[in-house]
Amino acid sequence: MNTFRPDLDTRARQLAASDPEVSAWVSANAGAGKTTVLRNRVLRLLLAGVDPGRILCLTFTKAAAAEMSNRVFAELARWVSLDDEALGNAIVDISGETASAERLGEARRLFARAIETPGGLRVDTIHGFCTRLLQAFPFEANVPARFTVLEDEEARELMARAQLGVLSSAVSGDVPALAEALARVREHVSARDFGPLVEAALGLRIWKSDAAQEPEFLAQLRQDLSQALEIVPGSTLKDIEEELWSPPQAALAKRAFAAWCQGSKTDKERAAELASIQTLEPAERLAAYEKLLLTRNGEEKVLRARKNQASIAALKADAEIEQVLQAEAERLLHLLDRLRAIETRERSLALISLAAAIRARFARLKSERAALDFDDLIAATRRLLTRVSSTFVLYKLDAAIEHLLVDEAQDTNSDYWAILRALASEFTAGSGARAGRRRTIFAVGDEKQSIYGFQGAEPKIFGEMRDLFAKDFRALSIEQNRELYRKIALNLSFRSTPDVLASVDAVFALEAHFEGLTADGGRPPDHVGIRRGEPGCVDLWPIIAKDETATVDPFVQPKLGALPASAEVKLARRIADELKRWIRQGCDLGRAVHPGDVLILVRRRGRMFEAVIRALKRAGVPVAGADRLSLSTHIAVEDLIAAGRAALLPEDDLTLAALLKSPLIGLDDDDLQRIAPQRNGSLRRALREAASGDPRLSQADQCLDAMRDAALSKSVFAFYAALLGPGHGRRALAARLGAEAAEASDEVLRLALAYERGGGTSLFSFLDALERSGADVKRDLSAARGEVRVMTVHGAKGLEAPIVLLADASGISPRAERLLSLPVYTHKQVPAWVPRIELDCAATLRARRQEATSRAREERRLLYVAMTRARDRLIVAGCPVNGKVPATSWYAMVRNALETKSPPGLIDLPAAPGGEPVKRWRLSTPSQVRPFKSAPQGSVPKSARPEWLDRVAPAEPIFRPPLRPSSVIDAADDRASGGFPAGRDGLLAGRFAHALLEHLPRIAPERRAAAA
Repeated sequence: MNTFRPDLDTRARQLAASDPEVSAWVSANAGAGKTTVLRNRVLRLLLAGVDPGRILCLTFTKAAAAEMSNRVFAELARWVSLDDEALGNAIVDISGETASAERLGEARRLFARAIETPGGLRVDTIHGFCTRLLQAFPFEANVPARFTVLEDEEARELMARAQLGVLSSAVSGDVPALAEALARVREHVSARDFGPLVEAALGLRIWKSDAAQEPEFLAQLRQDLSQALEIVPGSTLKDIEEELWSPPQAALAKRAFAAWCQGSKTDKERAAELASIQTLEPAERLAAYEKLLLTRNGEEKVLRARKNQASIAALKADAEIEQVLQAEAERLLHLLDRLRAIETRERSLALISLAAAIRARFARLKSERAALDFDDLIAATRRLLTRVSSTFVLYKLDAAIEHLLVDEAQDTNSDYWAILRALASEFTAGSGARAGRRRTIFAVGDEKQSIYGFQGAEPKIFGEMRDLFAKDFRALSIEQNRELYRKIALNLSFRSTPDVLASVDAVFALEAHFEGLTADGGRPPDHVGIRRGEPGCVDLWPIIAKDETATVDPFVQPKLGALPASAEVKLARRIADELKRWIRQGCDLGRAVHPGDVLILVRRRGRMFEAVIRALKRAGVPVAGADRLSLSTHIAVEDLIAAGRAALLPEDDLTLAALLKSPLIGLDDDDLQRIAPQRNGSLRRALREAASGDPRLSQADQCLDAMRDAALSKSVFAFYAALLGPGHGRRALAARLGAEAAEASDEVLRLALAYERGGGTSLFSFLDALERSGADVKRDLSAARGEVRVMTVHGAKGLEAPIVLLADASGISPRAERLLSLPVYTHKQVPAWVPRIELDCAATLRARRQEATSRAREERRLLYVAMTRARDRLIVAGCPVNGKVPATSWYAMVRNALETKSPPGLIDLPAAPGGEPVKRWRLSTPSQVRPFKSAPQGSVPKSARPEWLDRVAPAEPIFRPPLRPSSVIDAADDRASGGFPAGRDGLLAGRFAHALLEHLPRIAPERRAAAA
């Protein structure tokens, strides 16, 4: 008999995890309530009497920190108004303990206590914590006393200035070392790829080490690269060239020449090649010798010795010539490997030298501003807390922090953990552990969801930290004879249906699929769902191929829809059509579908991402737009830039034409056709002449005049504020381009204000900076707002939706990075730049394979995150890659796992006319699906958009002194009137309000009116 009750078991685990007396490391499956456990632990710490100022809760993002803080304060605020019975039940729910009357009173006062604590309840990101810590100890940390933190766009601007300065010095030859380094780099990279390459070099993790700040950094890097590449530090290309044609090899060449001359026609051609090689320059000789003896094969294009180097006739002339040539080929392979290793070292040093010079200038620019970027915050804090002289700082922090809580521990890299380990060091050592103080650390995460490898996070670090903290607390637990540390697993999912969870377990039950999901490499535990009996399913849509390419006459305008559609466009149209049908008719799970129920995930922003958003808009399906906007290339921002440029230079016909067709003016092609062709003079002049008698053109003419006047008389911010506000530009952009256009407009306003605060005054200069800016706008799509959300899997982490569609599941990982990471010592890596696979040596080839393995592991963890976003229904779709579905793609992984999982396996649903059937995985039976009943028409009236929503709020009336002396007293009375009392009465009203808020929560609700 099965007596397992997951609800009771999970309840016990949640209570153990939130126990404020014991440190805990919680590993939780997706949807297992990690945030709830973290919130409950904070509440239980407060209930236990812990000072809110001694709790430090660190989250991964600002949004997560705000959400956690809001959850805690919302619960504390709710407690204030609950009666004794309801509050007692709430406390039992989070702690499992019955509360006394005294404790109920304390619980009601926690909200005020948390609010009044200096600094408040500390829920922050690691960067926010580091900022405050460095501001408290600037001299100990060796940072400016009143430093500012650079925002992303400010850091990009300073980095661009640093790059321009260094590259200008290199190009001019003012610094010969930089000129030589730049010349070497440009030998292997195109002008288009140069910028991204330098950016990648500037973002290497090597710059976060203390060694990168030392004067001998480049000399040490040469030593480390030589060791990693298995070459002598002083070796040069000339050494290889001399060794290639040493006397023994010259004698061997004569022997091979003689044998080949006695062989077949091919042998004689080789003999001629060998003879010509000896007359070449050393560098050319090496390449020709390689072509003679070696060949490339396989996807990695690895050099190998040619087989059958000599014919039978040549073997008769020299029976051992085949073995001799094979041995020579192996020697040549070894020489070429050393040669490529030396080239890799010199090439990498040249690139890193450029990057080091740029970062040095970037550091000087930051120093001039007394500013730190986000990397500086982490590096300075780590140095502050881990060096020998940090005793005083740790002592001060030891008195301030008693409970450390870490959210999303799987996304925390080694640099962050070094800081956290230093903060918690006194929890288990010295007097801090034995002074009778209750000190705890709490970490919660899911190693299977570690998808930020580019930031240095990986499941291995998650497992290592879990074991390190267990070791730290073990000795103290024995000494105090009580439990001080727990490892807890939360496997019960509150999110997904059994169908979705079973499909996840099936996919990751295969060894090839679960490898890399966990720190120990083992199979992850199966998921248990609380939503038993609720219907769900997993659908695999057929792979959609592109239309056959048709011959198109370039001189004939094709009819609309006549051109062949790409696979991405066809799939996007199907997605839009299906969602539109579900919203109108309901889906086959027996429930209504609203646009906000759907979350469409892609692996990366690209053609599929744009095609889906475009298809949904054309189909009339409400869509939230992109989750991240590239500001300088967004069409709304381009329209605003065109407005600024046209206002400054009306004679720029092309820019003016683009502005006229934008939502800011609202003309169309027909309007332009009436004034642009056969015009005399500029387009602006033609518009002015045609404006009389035409209301549309007249309004456009007036708008342009207003823009011109504003550009000449107002500041940058005032220009755009007038255009977007009273000029209704924001409303016009949002109406045509969607809500994301409004957010892009707001960002332009924010940048304009920041530009002015930085001393900028020129509209032209602002426009130039805006166009060159690589700034992105991150949009918060965490809450469903009645619109379909289209996001990357990284952006959707932590979110959920009833229906999740993986739109590009048949894609594959991007090609390998050209900047590889080579191991030197156990915990040290050095960068190596290999522009092409053909230039790999043995060491870089191993690193490339290791990188591919790591990337594949993270791709599998990314699939886990994507699948577990679904509550009820998961849809897997994709397009072919080179005409087929790659075996390593998500689509193939899901299909292969579900096909072999019996029961139920994949079943074919009836296909649409002319289409292929959808394959479905379902554990729930059709009888569990409730018939869909559409909502009666008119049951939810649709309210019209009120006018005031888009109207600027009227300004407050300005008091003007009366002109007649007899009106002074009446005017004073008018000025004092309003919604709030003035003077002494206002102060008294405020005291009354505060007194009511302070005393009424302690009184039963039915008695509060009388007491007030």
